[in-house]
Amino acid sequence: MATVRLDNVTKVFPAGKRVLKGVSLTVEEGEFLVLAGRPAAASPPCCARHHRPGGGNLRVGFV
Repeated sequence: MATVRLDNVTKVFPAGKRVLKGVSLTVEEGEFLVLAGRPAAASPPCCARHHRPGGGNLRVGFV
């Protein structure tokens, strides 16, 4: 079974804007998750961007 697991994940952008603080969750196979926020003023909302967590663990795997 495939899972995505976040353990105490934090994310702070270089300007000091904290967007995630201590997020922990598990997404099991067949479930769907979207994390959404306000689009940045300098980029159109249709552009997907991927970021690494600043702290905590992000695990993607198969059990």
